[in-house]
Amino acid sequence: MVIPDQVVCACQKKDHDAFHCLVDFYHKPIYNYAYQMTGNHCDAQDVTQETFLRVYTSIHLFRGNGTLTGWIYRIAGNICIDRARRQSRRPTSSLDVPVGDMEMSWQLPDESPGPDVETERQELGRLLRECLLELCVEHRTVVFFHDVRGLTYAEIARIMQCPVGTVKSRLSRARARLRSILVARGVVTYGKVPAKMAVAV
Repeated sequence: MVIPDQVVCACQKKDHDAFHCLVDFYHKPIYNYAYQMTGNHCDAQDVTQETFLRVYTSIHLFRGNGTLTGWIYRIAGNICIDRARRQSRRPTSSLDVPVGDMEMSWQLPDESPGPDVETERQELGRLLRECLLELCVEHRTVVFFHDVRGLTYAEIARIMQCPVGTVKSRLSRARARLRSILVARGVVTYGKVPAKMAVAV
């Protein structure tokens, strides 16, 4: 499902109802992306708000050379990168957020029933989020788009405005770094990596 062209045209004419429709459509995925990049609700909300403010003020510049989704993600990504560069310290992860909020497709779903299994799954999801936040923003971005959102290399390259080869190398380095972090924390070992987790590491 995509935003109809007539809605985009209306947004470019500063139609408030059309813009509210656009925000309703993109708010959740952009917030989830911002949360993955920043690690806490407050920063994610700020990034989301700033993203849609920039969309509102610059959508007249959108010419349809790429997808609207990619264009909006690129704005959000640039905001996240700018914020990360301004921060003198690394962001910390908010531990009070339930795993389900992030809809991370590469979390480890244990097929065994019971509350103990669910607790273990949530703990692993929390650890994965913490480890992801130790990556630089560029590497977090490619992991999010490829391993969480399932975008192709070409789609990510268009969003990040870089060659496909750059996307592949960033993803390779990000996975290697993420795996080393998980090993250092004792979440996985070099000799035994759960199959479901291998997608992310």
